[in-house]
Amino acid sequence: MLCKTPGLVLTSVRYGDNSLVVKIFTRQFGLQSYLVQGVRGGRTKGNKAAFFQPGTMLDLVLYNQPGKNLQRISEFTPLFLYKTVQQEVVKNCILLFVVEFLGKLLSEQGPMEDFFDFSVGLLQQMDQLPSRDIANFPLYFSVACSRFLGFDLAEIFEEETTPHLKGINSRAGGSFAILFTLPEQQALSALYQVREWTELSNIALNGELRLQLIEKLATFYLNEMHGQGQLKSLPVLKAILQ
Repeated sequence: MLCKTPGLVLTSVRYGDNSLVVKIFTRQFGLQSYLVQGVRGGRTKGNKAAFFQPGTMLDLVLYNQPGKNLQRISEFTPLFLYKTVQQEVVKNCILLFVVEFLGKLLSEQGPMEDFFDFSVGLLQQMDQLPSRDIANFPLYFSVACSRFLGFDLAEIFEEETTPHLKGINSRAGGSFAILFTLPEQQALSALYQVREWTELSNIALNGELRLQLIEKLATFYLNEMHGQGQLKSLPVLKAILQ
C-alpha cells in the first residue's frame, strides 16, 4: 500500500554496493527503517544519497507494510532545504544533537505527530535565526521532550516537594530520579513556559548552567527509554556552547 508522509532522516548506513538503510522519523508512522536502493554508485546516484544525510527533511511516498522490519521508499523529494545550517558550525552541531537524541529516544511504536511537528519546526526556525539567538535551542528541545515522552516537568515546581524528575526504568526494575538545584529550577521554569521561538533569546543562561541541564535531562531520558547510553554529539555541543 502506497502512503505519503513527511519525514526527518535520523541515520543512514551503507548497504551493499548502491543502497542505504535509513531510519526516518515520519509524521504518519513514527520511527521507521527503510531500504533505499540504487542511490549510491554513480554521479547521479551519489547526489540521491545526499538526500538521506541526518537532519534532511523529505516528502516521502512509501510502501507501508505493517509488521515488516524494513520498509521501502517509492519516491522522495525535499520537504525543506536548509539555507544556513550546513554552513554555520553552531547550527550544524545543534542539528546533529537533535537528530541523534531523537534516534536514541524514539522506538518503532507508532506515530507521534505532535513530536514530529515540534522537532521539524525547531530545526526550520533555527535555520532562519542568527546564530547568536539559538544557544537555548538544544536545552529547550531537551525540556520539551518531556511533554511528548510522558514526563511532566511542571511537577518539579511544586513547593512542598524536593524538585526532581522521576521515572521507572523497566530494564533496571527500579526508580531513577534527577534532582535540580535552585538555579536549574529557575531556568527550567522559564523554559517550560516558552510558547514562541522568539521568547528563547530573552532567557539569559550561562553556558555552564545550560550544559548541566542538558546532561541531566539526557541522562534521565536515556535511562528511562533505553537504559544507559551516551550521545556522541554532546561533547561537541559542549565545546561550542561554552
